[in-house]
Order: sequence, then C-alpha cells, then structure tokens
Amino acid sequence: MKKISLLSMSLIVLIFMGCSDDDDGGNSGPGSASGQMTIEGGETIQLKSGTIIDYGEWNSSYNFDIELFSSKLNSNNMASGFEDDLVSGLYFELFTENSEDLSVGVYQYDDDFSYNAGTFSSADVEVSCTVTTFDCEMEDMITGGTFEVISNGNNYEFEFDVTLSSGENLTGNFSGALYEFDESDFEGRPTNSSDIQKIRFTK
Repeated sequence: MKKISLLSMSLIVLIFMGCSDDDDGGNSGPGSASGQMTIEGGETIQLKSGTIIDYGEWNSSYNFDIELFSSKLNSNNMASGFEDDLVSGLYFELFTENSEDLSVGVYQYDDDFSYNAGTFSSADVEVSCTVTTFDCEMEDMITGGTFEVISNGNNYEFEFDVTLSSGENLTGNFSGALYEFDESDFEGRPTNSSDIQKIRFTK
C-alpha cells in the first residue's frame, strides 16, 4: 500500500495546479463534484472533490487509487491545498483488469491483499482533520464491504457500503470529475502483504 495521507495528497494536487497555472495561465480544476458519506450513528459529511491516481500494472491487474475529500481543492492556499481548515476524506486502493481506467462494476474488499482485479485491499476514512497539524477527530481502517464504480471517464459515479475496524458501517456516494495523476512508474509498493502498514496517516 502507498503511504500517502489525505493531507499530503492535497499538497501533490497543489503543486500540480500551480504548475498548470504557470503553463496555461490558470487551472479551474476538473469540474464539479458532489457526494456524501455517513458513518453509522454519526453525521453525514458532504464530499466536494477527489483524485484518481494511476499506479499502472501490478500482479496481473492494474491499480488505481481514489481519494475523496470534504473540501474543494484550492491552488491559492499554499498551506494545505484545501479551501477549508478541517477536512474529512476517504481512500480506496482498487484493482482492475482495465489498464486505462477503473472498470465499471463492484469491487470487493480483499483482506488477503491478493491485488486481484475487482478488489480493493487498503482503504480508510479520516474525519475532521486539521490541515495544519494533521490531527484528526477520527481515523479508522476499512475492513470489509464493497465499492461500486457506476460510471467512469470524464464523470465518475461511485457508491460504497463498507465496514470499519470498529464494526460501524459507512455508506456513501460520489459523482463528478476527478483530478487525474499518472504514477505508473511508482516503485514504492511493499513486496508482500505482511509488509503492508494499514494506517496511512503520517504524523
């Protein structure tokens, strides 16, 4: 699993957006997006932006990572890359047979980390994270459930129904454009599942 936190991901996006501003005089982002997530017994959190990262071929399938955020990304905020000071988010590491994009279909959680197409191995949720300190009100790993890709391409549509390590259920959806990144030459993946650290947030 790639150890990329929700907050560090925003900095990558910020750098990308800044470079685009220099190249073409401005970058308004990929377009509108909306969604929500609800943790059992808790409030519903709105989702306003997201990223998709192509990590290329791995173990006879192809890896795409999805991050969904409660805040819009903002290239003018050099401190964090987000519009808001408190940010919640979701992360899913998904595997598909399609080298170009996430295939439409249902992805099942795989705790064996087989990296088979149609599965996701590493996933977590982070709630009310302060962008300046990385402190979160709640962090938990996703340990079961499904992530469905309803549509892909220029406009993604997702639905998810997953279980947290605490036993609580998390459900939600997302629809809209994503910031896209190509990291298919990435070489930082652990060699076997026993080396995988399942907590992504680096403090």
